[in-house]
Amino acid sequence: MHPDKSDPGRLDGWLLAGLVLTFYVITLAPTVLWGDGAHFQRSAHQGVLDADGGGRFVWFQAARLFMRLPLEDPAWRVNLLSAVAAALTVLGIVATARQAGLSRAAAAAAGAILAVSHTFWVHAVRAEIYTVFTALMSLELWLWFRWRPGDRRPLAAAILLLGPLVLAHQMTVLLLPALAYLLWRRRAWLAPRQWAGIAAALLVSVGLAALVLHRQIGASTLAGSLVSYFTRFGRDFTPALFDFSPATFPRDAATWAAFFFLQFVGPGLVLIGLGAGHWLRKGHAGEEAWAALTILYLSDLLFAFSYRVNDQYVFYLPGYLACVLFAGRGWDVLAKSWRPVQQRFGRLALLALLVVTPISAYATASWLFTTLNLNPLGIRQLPFREPNRYFLWPATHGDDSAAQFARAALDALPPGSLLIADYTPFEPLMYVQSAEGRGAGVRLIQVQPEDDLGTLIDEVESGDAVFLADNNPRYYRLESLGGAVLEPFGVVYRLAGR
Repeated sequence: MHPDKSDPGRLDGWLLAGLVLTFYVITLAPTVLWGDGAHFQRSAHQGVLDADGGGRFVWFQAARLFMRLPLEDPAWRVNLLSAVAAALTVLGIVATARQAGLSRAAAAAAGAILAVSHTFWVHAVRAEIYTVFTALMSLELWLWFRWRPGDRRPLAAAILLLGPLVLAHQMTVLLLPALAYLLWRRRAWLAPRQWAGIAAALLVSVGLAALVLHRQIGASTLAGSLVSYFTRFGRDFTPALFDFSPATFPRDAATWAAFFFLQFVGPGLVLIGLGAGHWLRKGHAGEEAWAALTILYLSDLLFAFSYRVNDQYVFYLPGYLACVLFAGRGWDVLAKSWRPVQQRFGRLALLALLVVTPISAYATASWLFTTLNLNPLGIRQLPFREPNRYFLWPATHGDDSAAQFARAALDALPPGSLLIADYTPFEPLMYVQSAEGRGAGVRLIQVQPEDDLGTLIDEVESGDAVFLADNNPRYYRLESLGGAVLEPFGVVYRLAGR
């Protein structure tokens, strides 16, 4: 497949990106969020970049720009950054599909499938760092397909882009095996002196990124800063890395399959299968970039299987960008053999089906589980937040649950009191306290599930009232409180009997 140099649909990507951005703004979270979302909102509002792997430099710089916009409240502006970056990712995917030689309709299909895929949509309407990364990643993929014999500029640009990608997210390393394969397969395209230039570009790009990280993290050595960036996110996640387990492989595989089918419900899944099957049957010289996409997906899969954290599902996201390009390829395969797709009405109907089917599936599953009062995924219950709708329905335009909780808790607590909270409720509490000035006299303490609450309270208590943000034993070692009991106090719990 080769790109159409006389592409009459050059504006198609921009039109689709505009429609997608409108869709995301309509479904955008209105204010402060739970957990990571609130953490990033607070980081942007206070202008403080985390001095570890949680501080993504590129995202932070973009977020600070968005904080200058005279729009809504500060938290909403940070949410808007995710929407804009997600729309740019869709634009990048459409451009990549066209560069790969896919038709205008196929490119639009690839972008539309990504836009409404569950994980991508979720992170497009909340304050998160992932869509800034995917926007840059889509540009990287475009450069892979743009590289031609005799024109090494796209390759040089792709190499130079690695530095900003590393500063956007650590998942950049998952692109390296695919890029290395591409370089090896196309090694004849470069003369020896050109290889030297590529090596120099890599050294400059990655070297500058390393220096930025060293300045940000400030470890005693450059190596120490890099280790911290790739392993520490508030606490050390090294034990979670490369945690393969044959005993849990069936469960991991089932989890992967569940998330995969959740992303690509209905016809999108069929198109991915058609595109991948066509590549396996018809792959030939000149399709090295498609092979690189396959290696990218497999690298991502291998990493996600081995990284055992609560939000493991997010780390499949780079692979989904490869999947939707194969879906675009599948569209063109289908169009050659199925007459309805060759007609304008048929193309529009299939494109509509690609969008409506997953949206309907998310809405139906959320409504069904909520109506039946079921929680099969074991999603955590928090005040003002219905668990199934929060996770299964990506749109967050009506979700102010974190703001309601934080404001209710801080407004009710007496000055000088101590409120102990795990990460998820702690972050909106911190944001509301710092950005809105509520509960100025309340001391907030963050705890991990393994912390001894009794010892912690003994170390910080000054005789004032002590409260817990939740009574969930998965997040609080309640047995470490001895004979104390928790009494409901508005949306939090008061510690009594110590």
